[in-house]
Amino acid sequence: MKYAGKTALPCLALPTRLLTRSFGMWSGNGTFGGSDNSPSPAPGEFGGSDNSPSPAPGVSISSCHGSHVSVPVLSNTSVQGDVNISYSCSGVDSSASMVTPKPDTDPKSVILAYKESILPAYRTVQEYNSLLDEHVLLQDRYTQLLMVQKHRPQRERVEEISSRGDALHQVLTTRERKYQSISVKQFFSRMDTTGDVPRAVVLQGHPGMGKSFTAQKIMHDWVLGTLFAGTFDVAFHLECKELNLCRQEKSLIELLSLESSFQPAMKEVLTKSPQKVLFLVDGFDELRFSLEVPRLSLPSDAFTRAPVEATLSALLRGHILSKSSLLVTSRSTASDRLNTLLKQPQRFTEILGFSEEGVQEYFQRFFKDEKLHSWAYDSIRSNESLFAACFIPIICWIVCTVLREHFEEGREDQMELTTTTSIFVHFVSTLLEHHCRGLSQPVPTLLRSLGQLAERGILEQQVLFEKKQVEEMVSDPESVPFLCKSLRKKTVGKKTMFSFMHLSFQEFFTALSYATADEEECRSRVENLLQREANGDRHLLPVIQFLFGLSNTELASTLTETLSLSISHTMHTQLEEWLLRLNSDISEFHKGDIFSFNRDRSVDIFSCLYEHHEEELMRKAMAAWEIFRPQCTTLSKTDCWVLRYCFQYCPEIRCVHLTNCNITAEKLRMLMPLISSCNELELQVEDLSDNDVEDLLICIGQGTALSSLLLAKSSCTEEGYTPEIERLVKSKLTDVGVREILASLSKQKCVGSFKLEALSVTLTTVEVLFDLLQRKTFDISVSFLAAILTDTEDADLRVYLLKIEKNVYPDDSDDTIECFQVSAEIVLSVQDPESHGAQRGLKNFTLRLSPDAQIATIDWRRFFHYCVADNLETDDHVGALMSCLSSMPGLEEVRTSVGHLDEHWTTGFLQLFLTSPHLKRISCSLKMADSKYSQDLCVENYKGMLRLTLKNYNRVPLFLERESKCRIHLSLTCAILLVPLSPELQHLDWTPFFSRCLALEGFTDCPDTDECVEALLSFLSRVPDLRGVRLDLFPLTSTWASGVVTLIQSQPTLSTLRLYCGEQGHGTLSEEGLHILQQSQHLLRGILSLTGLRCRVSADQCLNHTEQKHDEERVELTFSGDSVEERDIHIAHYDEDDALQLCSLQ
Repeated sequence: MKYAGKTALPCLALPTRLLTRSFGMWSGNGTFGGSDNSPSPAPGEFGGSDNSPSPAPGVSISSCHGSHVSVPVLSNTSVQGDVNISYSCSGVDSSASMVTPKPDTDPKSVILAYKESILPAYRTVQEYNSLLDEHVLLQDRYTQLLMVQKHRPQRERVEEISSRGDALHQVLTTRERKYQSISVKQFFSRMDTTGDVPRAVVLQGHPGMGKSFTAQKIMHDWVLGTLFAGTFDVAFHLECKELNLCRQEKSLIELLSLESSFQPAMKEVLTKSPQKVLFLVDGFDELRFSLEVPRLSLPSDAFTRAPVEATLSALLRGHILSKSSLLVTSRSTASDRLNTLLKQPQRFTEILGFSEEGVQEYFQRFFKDEKLHSWAYDSIRSNESLFAACFIPIICWIVCTVLREHFEEGREDQMELTTTTSIFVHFVSTLLEHHCRGLSQPVPTLLRSLGQLAERGILEQQVLFEKKQVEEMVSDPESVPFLCKSLRKKTVGKKTMFSFMHLSFQEFFTALSYATADEEECRSRVENLLQREANGDRHLLPVIQFLFGLSNTELASTLTETLSLSISHTMHTQLEEWLLRLNSDISEFHKGDIFSFNRDRSVDIFSCLYEHHEEELMRKAMAAWEIFRPQCTTLSKTDCWVLRYCFQYCPEIRCVHLTNCNITAEKLRMLMPLISSCNELELQVEDLSDNDVEDLLICIGQGTALSSLLLAKSSCTEEGYTPEIERLVKSKLTDVGVREILASLSKQKCVGSFKLEALSVTLTTVEVLFDLLQRKTFDISVSFLAAILTDTEDADLRVYLLKIEKNVYPDDSDDTIECFQVSAEIVLSVQDPESHGAQRGLKNFTLRLSPDAQIATIDWRRFFHYCVADNLETDDHVGALMSCLSSMPGLEEVRTSVGHLDEHWTTGFLQLFLTSPHLKRISCSLKMADSKYSQDLCVENYKGMLRLTLKNYNRVPLFLERESKCRIHLSLTCAILLVPLSPELQHLDWTPFFSRCLALEGFTDCPDTDECVEALLSFLSRVPDLRGVRLDLFPLTSTWASGVVTLIQSQPTLSTLRLYCGEQGHGTLSEEGLHILQQSQHLLRGILSLTGLRCRVSADQCLNHTEQKHDEERVELTFSGDSVEERDIHIAHYDEDDALQLCSLQ
């Protein structure tokens, strides 16, 4: 049976359950209906959920002539519900409803039915380029946006507008942290400032930022119960663009356009529970009528009819349903009106766009295919200008759509991304078509007006414009989607400011105004622009690049078709002549070998070529490039992408120098075609990992003239100096990658300089490097650094901060001098409980070897084993280490530090020096754990003489507690000896000298200080052929004075003896000591000089007297013959080299 068409039946009562046979579908207006060709129901439309039963095949219920079927329920072939049939039959005048429907008044069931009825409208979205029947699931597009809830000052808005590339995403991330990032779920939470729950929330955002998309997402999630489930029972969505169409008076309940069956229950909810109701007013800026309605004209409740503006105004002000909640979306151009219009309390929120992570998530949602997603995201990530623009959701959609077209057309292998100019043209066209309603001027006129405003700002470097400035050029600026409005506090008032969405859009509109001017005006303005840029106005370069993009033939045609704009033909020729002339000058400069501190402009030329994107001009320009070497020019990912594109049109590239250019592994892959095709290469790559080594080896190939390969951080960085160990621990390069790199170097035609920084290497790999050094693989220099050195054969071997260097540099005779240098730090776990936490044993070392040293034959495992030995401080192990060092061929210098400098170390190092003919210098330092004291030992060959320095860097005098009385501990802070080198020195037992010095310097116990002084000076009197002595002591006592006199008498070869009392001569000269020296001055032979503070009190009183030493004068006393010459020293300038003044003694 089928109910359709006319019938001879009179009006009659039908049961509520009917059995029918036929076919038919659920119609879009909520009834069964109408024809055999009716479209299929969307999932969930029937009954409002995905689990609702669908009509059975072969069953159709339809009506005509005023009949209708309401609330049907279909089970198999049975239809349940209230059926009303009205027929006009021949001979029968009958119109009756057999069953009168009874509206459901239960609010919960009505709300559930309401949700089911509106869900299909929010489940899908129709994109700008969708055809009539094309939809996309909301969940496949919506991505979390970056939102903040505080107004930002003008300075920060300028920063946001002007930042580019990665810097823009960093700025947005900073804003998110600083201005309390907020999510939709938190919109109606308590505010931190007052603790109130807001009744009105403003969601502000520029055009294309996703305000309406967010509103749809809110409604969708509320219907599903995942958002505001316990906060709002009902949510209503009012679209302002639809409210503009209302011409008749309407009540609020009528504006909601509810089905008649829902209205009774909804009236009850609005009346009894308004606090559980949310009104989402979307697109406030699109309203074409004023809401400034007098209060007396406002409706008194939600059911009273009034003009639409009055009804909406009453809702927003809280005149009706004051306890309900509002969420209003608006552009920034209209948000200031909301501040005074909306009820209180209010919360202000603003969409900033996508974060960097948000852009990536959007790409993942847009491109479900993993391969396609990876290709697309990597492509856009490499173009920093476009990637930065993707923080605007609508641009992100445009970019993804263009990339999808590339992929569908099979162009993904070309890795050729569209130009920035073309994306901006798409953006302008999209906003004009979908986000502009009621413009007060034609589109071409509007775009030229925007161009004039943008040009003024660009030339004056201005990104914020006062309202008066804007209105002089742009009619009704608040309706223009490309302008953003903000309020700036000014004393006690507010000032309205406008800006473009971003500086790049301002630059684009400036270029558009040039390109669309008439021929003569365009020629004049472009000529002036090029001249200003040549004179140093580098901020104009992006405008020039946009001009090149707009002069592209295909893009110019697009502008004519879509926006009715004509691009100047004169400009194309003018730009080409300028570029080829500049291109010739710059390419010739690259062929020279002159370093310039001026900014390299080659990338500027290539960027213009890339935006122009036409092969004919590209081939003309690139024919001049045989050598490419930007000097200390930081290359962005966009630059690298541009270089890759341009150099594919270069006939031959002989030489590429890319050092100090901030090349990362990612950029290296972009530049691979360029680098791998050259014959001579200088390359510096940062942040290389083991996984990137294969790409590196492909780039450098085999048989290349590798002038320089630097696998380390650039020296031209804005961050300043970073300690080596901090850089190395962040390195991603380990032993596996290092071994592959070293193996590749042996296959090159030649290698000039080589530098590598790695996290960890093994001793085996280091030995491979030593073998390369031995074979003179490197012509100039080598710098090899690793944070950790380990050994596969010795698990206990662990060395930190290993450095191996080779340097070649000219000497005074124009010959070259080479040297090898190996240094490292050793960290031991052995602790001496009585050394105040100081680590014992060797802590770091540097070995310098001659260039002809057979370094590959050295047993480095044995050496490192001795370095990290736990019991290194015993005589046997110190001796074993010294023996290992003495066996190293060509060892010229040793620099090291130890955790505990005692006579074992000092004597061992001195004997090593005396028995190693090539050794020129040994220096050893002790740095105490508490950082208050340090000590240096230096043994060196100075013109055939032994210069021995033992220096203590104590900053505070040392005192000892004895029998509750405080007495000064006699101390020595510096001892320097100068002795001609001779075999006799090897046989001299130096232990007494070092032990007494260390005791007097406070590093070992000294039971009897007078005995220590006497023993020290006694030893000096036995040193053969002693020429010079310097002692820094504190203070000058009778013991010191008597010993000095004896030393001078016993050493006839001694020509100079200098005494400094205290550091820099600021110690006290006691009268007892001076008296002894003055009595013996006829014995001093004129070789003694003494510097210190004059003091006339006894030594027992020196402790208290030192507190007033700043009132004393520092003097230098020279004892010559029978007289003492005294000279005041007023300027206390202390040079470190002053401690080594004995170097001039012969």
